[in-house]
Order: sequence, then C-alpha cells, then structure tokens
Amino acid sequence: IGDQLLIGSHGVVDVSGGGGVRIGSGDAPSPQSIVVGPSGLLGGSGTIFGDVQNTGGTVSPGFSPGALTIHGNYTQNPAGSLVLQIGGTVAGLGYDQLTVTGNLVLNGVVTLSFINGYVPHLGEHYDLFHFGGSFNATEASIQLLNAPSGVQFSTVAGDGVFTVTAVPEPSTLALVGLGGIIFACRWNTARRNPRKTKPA
Repeated sequence: IGDQLLIGSHGVVDVSGGGGVRIGSGDAPSPQSIVVGPSGLLGGSGTIFGDVQNTGGTVSPGFSPGALTIHGNYTQNPAGSLVLQIGGTVAGLGYDQLTVTGNLVLNGVVTLSFINGYVPHLGEHYDLFHFGGSFNATEASIQLLNAPSGVQFSTVAGDGVFTVTAVPEPSTLALVGLGGIIFACRWNTARRNPRKTKPA
C-alpha cells in the first residue's frame, strides 16, 4: 500500500492467513506480517492479526488518543519510532495504549507526547504496553514532547504490563532530561520480574 495505514476503532487487518503488507518503502514483508518501512505510518485504534515489524517508520496507536492491539509480535528496529500520546489517565481515552499478545521488542525511539495541556499529578500512572510474551527494550530511548517542567517518572514492567508513573522530584528512580524534553531509558525486564529503572 502507500505510506499510511490507519485503522478505525472497530477496524481489523488480518494477515494471519499468510499475506503481508508493506507500508512505506523498504523490504517486502514476510508472510503473516506487516512491515512499516521508512516514511511509513501505521496508526489507529483497531486490531491487527499478524506480526508487525517497524524497520524505520512510525507506529502511532489511536486517534489522539486510542488503543491498538496486535495479535502477534511487535518488533521495532533502531530506525523505528513509536509515538504514544498522553492527555489523561484512562487507557484508550486519555492516553494511547499498545497491546501485543506475543513478544514486544523495542529499539529506536519511543516518544511520549503530552497533549491538550495535560499536566500529570503525582502518582498518576499509565499502562502504556500490555504484552503476552517477553519484553525487551535494552536499546530503546524515550523522548518527551510537551512535558511540563519538573515532572519526573518511574517505570516498571512485570506481569505483562509496562507502566509509567509520575513521581516527586528529586527521585533516583526517574530518568529525565533538561526541560522535560528528552530522557534516555534502557530496559531489559523479564515479563514476571518487575523492577524500576535507574539512570543509564
């Protein structure tokens, strides 16, 4: 297809029968998979049956915001980007959520974009990812956009959920950059071995 695939709130894309879809440029997809290549965009609030490989494009769940479910694995290469918007505390309504029934492997950049002037309160949390298999993000970095200054976050992954929580400042659990623009985060957390991140 072209450079964009946007899935409606009740939309379904099924490649589990052996088909494949390529969004943007790049290599042809393997059977039962969607490849998001350079210049490609995959977004929406529906359901995908099949694996998703982000080799250099952008995956953005929801329509400001929303929830996207992948019945399969999600793998993001170092050139890929995942964008999640946060404007409240209810998954799918206040913030974007990605559910992956298989393995979730994140490299490249994960952008948390705060929308509609939203300011997190201490203790508010966001279950950004649900995963049914393993979770690995040792080479991923988090970028904050439009985050209010002075807000820090802790992260924990366990029992199939990755959660970000607003915490008081200062905190040795937080990973925050100057002005709330960029903070780097490295994860290597087993599905049932939750821990909080520490500065890289």
